[in-house]
Amino acid sequence: MPRHQLVATDLKGKLAYGSCWTVHRRLKALPLLGNKYLRVTSNDATGHPVLSGAMRTVRRALVQAVGIAVLLADSPQVLRAAAPPVSRQNAAAARSVSPVVDRDSSATILMIDDIDVTRPIFLQAITGIRDAVNTGGGRRALLHVESLGLHSRSAVRGQRLIARLADEYAGEPIDLMIATGDTSIVVAQQLRARWGRDIPIVGLQFTNLGHGAPTLPNGTLMRMGDMNAATARDIRSLLPTVDEVLIIAATPADANGAVGSVRAELGAGVRVRSLVAPALEELAPHFAQLSARAAIVYLAVGRDSRGRSWQVREYLRRLTVIAPRPVFAWLGSYLGTGIVGGPMLEGLQIGREIGRVATSILDGAAAAAIAPVVIDRSRTVYDWPVLQRFGIPVDRLPQGALLVNRPLPAWESYPRTSRAIAILIAALLTGVVLLVHNRRQVRAANAARLAESRRLLQAQDEERVRIARDLHDDLGQEMTMLALELTRVPEQPLDRADLSSRVHWLIDRTRSIAMGLHASHIGGMPLQDALAVHVANLRERTGLDIRVHATTWIREPHPTVAVALFRAVQEALQNTVRHADASQITITLRSTADVVQMEVTDDGIGFQPNDRASAGLGMASMRERLASVGGTFAVHSVPFGGTTISLSAPCGIGA
Repeated sequence: MPRHQLVATDLKGKLAYGSCWTVHRRLKALPLLGNKYLRVTSNDATGHPVLSGAMRTVRRALVQAVGIAVLLADSPQVLRAAAPPVSRQNAAAARSVSPVVDRDSSATILMIDDIDVTRPIFLQAITGIRDAVNTGGGRRALLHVESLGLHSRSAVRGQRLIARLADEYAGEPIDLMIATGDTSIVVAQQLRARWGRDIPIVGLQFTNLGHGAPTLPNGTLMRMGDMNAATARDIRSLLPTVDEVLIIAATPADANGAVGSVRAELGAGVRVRSLVAPALEELAPHFAQLSARAAIVYLAVGRDSRGRSWQVREYLRRLTVIAPRPVFAWLGSYLGTGIVGGPMLEGLQIGREIGRVATSILDGAAAAAIAPVVIDRSRTVYDWPVLQRFGIPVDRLPQGALLVNRPLPAWESYPRTSRAIAILIAALLTGVVLLVHNRRQVRAANAARLAESRRLLQAQDEERVRIARDLHDDLGQEMTMLALELTRVPEQPLDRADLSSRVHWLIDRTRSIAMGLHASHIGGMPLQDALAVHVANLRERTGLDIRVHATTWIREPHPTVAVALFRAVQEALQNTVRHADASQITITLRSTADVVQMEVTDDGIGFQPNDRASAGLGMASMRERLASVGGTFAVHSVPFGGTTISLSAPCGIGA
């Protein structure tokens, strides 16, 4: 592209290019009323955006011929434009979508900067100023921005630009001037003196860069805090054994100011030196001389020692790639280029502070009466990958510092997937726990069932032994004696009465054993009567005092339930006779419409129910019989305090 040709684009693409008047003519022929964004850039032979009188000519031509008021007219960034208020409806729409006003602005501000409007921090500052000035009160200010470009162009070109500024804005109704940088403050005072107008000035002085402190009549002087000193303190905190600091700056004044601030903070034991705008290929020998405990501080480089122009952020990005030691910088816009981080100063904060003071002056406050403002750090931020690269522990960071670019754990990077996996794992673990618990329960139940089966088999064997003993000792012996006596009948007279009595005893004894083995005979008898017969036989055979009381008897239980209750009472009486050494036994019967309740109480020696040796097979047999018909079994006993066995069962099956 030829030198100093212009390119105008909107959001949809290129609109016009060529010389100043070519761009003007082509834009004038286009329907631009609907455009809210316009970008106008110029290029020199190297392709670097520059300022020129041609760009200002285009701006003025657009305002006069097309009706577009351009913000940041000299910046290669996006240029915001508002359509002219051709009607009330269009004017309202333009105000609702754009913070920049048309030619009917209520205030006009000229902003002059030392360095370069293409720097991110400067663009952030302009955004902060615009937001602060155009917020509230219905104010809508037109902001003209000019840059001296001291870091990227020669002093001769800078002086020419100053002369053009005086001519360009001589007839403009400037209400306020904003000067960012010490040189810009001086230029602003020269301009208003040349115009003969006492325009108030809001000046931002870079005291931390080592410049002088100009006076500012009819103005408010703002100062930036000493960020180089804050960076030095941060270096001492993160690198306690630091012994050397290398400062890279754009101008000797910047370098000298930074060296003084850093040396004052770190002391004489730390070597502090500087390089002014070095070319990247010239840094290798300087880096080779750095100690293993050194640190590097970067301010800005817009044009290196070989005359090449740089975007200061791009220069820094390449610098951090080849730097052998950690690089520190204090501008927030530098984060992400490979610097460590630390106390950061944000352009948006600078702009808002300047805009706040400018708003006060536009509202009528005297500029000289506004107290000086010191703009300090915005936040403390560190870049995690850089800390890891140089082995700087996180525990050395100041309290409340923010870590950026830190890789998140998988559960934070993919929260939904992580939650699903966590739920799945929890469900699997719960299933495993329940499975293990169920298997243990099944094993315990099987073991208990097996032990109960063994006990029941043992009880059956013992019962068989008892029956065999009864048959042998009672019936067998008695029948043997009868047989012997009958064989002697020819030899001695037969006592018929005694023989009849003994035969009847055998019959009763056989019936008693049969009743003990099978209780089906109660199917034709009420439960009370069956118990009465059994108690009478047991009383006759043992001589014990056994009593039966029926307090309430409303309903006869089902035959199956009656057999289970009878067997349980039979077992309880048998245990009492064998083991309790009791003199009296009482059986209490109660029957309601739904439940039969029975208690067997004795005054024997008692036992400990929880003692497995004392609680024998009879207890298990009674419990199982009642459980088979839906009943319950309970025993209460204390040593030498008697025993009470409580039996309960529903009257009907399944009740």
